[in-house]
Amino acid sequence: MAKGRGIRIWHIAFVSVALLVTWSSINKTSSTRAPKTKTTISSAANAARRTSTTAHHHRHHPVSSTSTSAPVTTLPPTTSTSRASGQLIVGIAFYSDVPAACAIRGNAPAVLPDPRCTPGAINPDVSPATLGSTICQSGWTSTVRPSSSFTTGLKIRQMNAWGIFGSTSVTEEDHLIPLELGGAPSDSRNLWPQAGGIPNPKDRLENELRRRVCANQLDLSTAQHEIATDWLAAYQQIYGSQP
Repeated sequence: MAKGRGIRIWHIAFVSVALLVTWSSINKTSSTRAPKTKTTISSAANAARRTSTTAHHHRHHPVSSTSTSAPVTTLPPTTSTSRASGQLIVGIAFYSDVPAACAIRGNAPAVLPDPRCTPGAINPDVSPATLGSTICQSGWTSTVRPSSSFTTGLKIRQMNAWGIFGSTSVTEEDHLIPLELGGAPSDSRNLWPQAGGIPNPKDRLENELRRRVCANQLDLSTAQHEIATDWLAAYQQIYGSQP
């Protein structure tokens, strides 16, 4: 009887030790694997944060795939653009913008307009194909000449902008490219307050250039460009001296 109790006690002790060893092994395995799991989660979290930060950066600072284009030229075009390309501005009917701080160059009657304010503009209805029905037809300019109410009002505004004081009679509201050479009739970029009285030496040059164009001795665009760029130089080339 005592021997049987001893066997049972030994058996219980053996099972208890076995269970203790098994539990210790399981606990050791779990504690060994936990850091790996924690590291994996931390890595994933860091990767997620990096992805989120990158996405946030690109939302607020987009990168363009194309280079910045030059700004589109708006009206009125600059003088440098029209003159450098050899092309003159196409006039707009009753365009009356007047830039500030313009200045006459020279002394009357040998004066030139400020090219920034009056670069010259042409009438799109006048071309080599329409010369016979426009500038080379007698009396045609009277059909396109703007009213004095328009030109007088513009002259007063331009005189103020150009720093010209006194009566409006001291200047002529001149078409830089004259109507008889296809200049724009009512575009302020082709009109300026010219000092020197009426008539003036420029009128003589305008008539001669028209005569040559209508006689097929001079190209229309050449005549327009020369008188718009420097009518004094064109005058000297034809007449051999300054006015």
